[in-house]
Amino acid sequence: MRFQKKLSLSWLLLTLALVSLPLCAIAQETEEPTRDIQQEVEPEEDNDHSIAYTLLMYLPNRVLDAFDIVRARVRVGPGVAIGVRLTDVADFYLGSYVSIWAGLPGPRQRQLPRLPLGLESYNGVEISLAKATTGVGMDPAYSFSEVGISLQPLFCGFDVGFDPWEIVDFVGGIFFLDLADDDY
Repeated sequence: MRFQKKLSLSWLLLTLALVSLPLCAIAQETEEPTRDIQQEVEPEEDNDHSIAYTLLMYLPNRVLDAFDIVRARVRVGPGVAIGVRLTDVADFYLGSYVSIWAGLPGPRQRQLPRLPLGLESYNGVEISLAKATTGVGMDPAYSFSEVGISLQPLFCGFDVGFDPWEIVDFVGGIFFLDLADDDY
């Protein structure tokens, strides 16, 4: 029964995130900034939005912030690898794999949401800040504060973790603070 409630909540959050994507596109299309020639030469990085825009995007941003907290995905593809992360400073990875994955992708580290499936390749050795890895543009994109474990024994694997900084960002977002700078 508890599993069904958790599964139902997961589907509800996923549905809210998918429904919020068109709202994000509509909200961004309606915003037409006026610029003069000087602003074209030096682009402004000010992300101050109107009160209406902030209120419209409040729920989609909180849903996306909630998804940012957890990475939980399964992988299918050839390879052998093991990884442990206790932030970027204390991590270990050894192995090589190429896989198709599905699940919660983990922290966005940007404004655009990440899809719940994709291709991934991660190869090499990583010990703390010494990294000799490559993902050929398809690496798992771990954040600096992420904690987790990944395992790929032959053809199936998993990658689970959470990001404490994203918890802080989620709580801050409740009070209209975007600490991770990933809100729309």
